[in-house]
Amino acid sequence: MARHRKRISRRALLATAAAATGAVLAPVAVQAASADTAGREQNPVRALEQAAHPLRSTEPGGSTADLRALGSMIGDAKVVGLGEATHGSHEFFTMKERVFRHLVEKKGFTTFALELSWSAGLQIDDYLQTGKGDARKIAKETLTNSPWDREEFVSLIEWMRDYNRHHPGHTVHFMGDDIGAPSLSDEFFGRVTGYVQKNNPEALPRLNELYTGLRPIDDVFAYLGKPLAWSEGLRR
Repeated sequence: MARHRKRISRRALLATAAAATGAVLAPVAVQAASADTAGREQNPVRALEQAAHPLRSTEPGGSTADLRALGSMIGDAKVVGLGEATHGSHEFFTMKERVFRHLVEKKGFTTFALELSWSAGLQIDDYLQTGKGDARKIAKETLTNSPWDREEFVSLIEWMRDYNRHHPGHTVHFMGDDIGAPSLSDEFFGRVTGYVQKNNPEALPRLNELYTGLRPIDDVFAYLGKPLAWSEGLRR
């Protein structure tokens, strides 16, 4: 995996994190500020200072006391979005792992979803569930040439596998939520057709017909660049 880490200052990261937190809590802060200012123009920086909760660390492991406010913000939500201001910055990647660990251990979350090929996500998840293979090798195979080709993601995958090893009754999963970038392996198509064959076999011939010319997708971007007449021909 690529070891180069693009660093940003802790102050800049905290400012970004505070802004993201403030965006969630701002309505409460605005109401309080409105009452105090009695119609005067509100200072947005002051509102963020009132609403934000400072992060004590960006590194996973150690105390998570500074993340307790996150529990109140999340409430009973089933999905939590973890964004980033830049791709490739060490602190954003490690903070994602730190927050994900907290959500798993304290809130019962079970899945880390990433803008990654669906089939690549299945490959990573197979490792998480079975332990077969090597985390670094699998990460190299699935993340190369993507923004996630970072050492920090090896750490995340290794932690998730270790968690599953110690919690066999409550395992965590990795999911790629991009339908085919950059590729969809033949094995992935086989999973779909295998499921249909088992549960709805009468639909299998039509499904195989629709898959003609698509299975596998070696390069989705090349596929998208093909003439319209070619893709329309596949749908006939």
